[in-house]
Amino acid sequence: MARIDTKIFEAVSSEATLRDKTTDEEIQRYVTVYDVPKSWIRAIKKEQMTASAYLKQALREKLQRDGMLP
Repeated sequence: MARIDTKIFEAVSSEATLRDKTTDEEIQRYVTVYDVPKSWIRAIKKEQMTASAYLKQALREKLQRDGMLP
């Protein structure tokens, strides 16, 4: 079985540009959102969604509505 040099793997993966395969856009991972009430998170989970998926969808819809995205 091949051995992976972890130092090289970490160096390469930390410098790799993450891209969305469907649009070939760069993706920013881990955007922190502060002060989200727990009641909102519970309401989102009740609908069997994750907060990150819901917030991403809401942000996309608002950007499109405001004319910042096509």
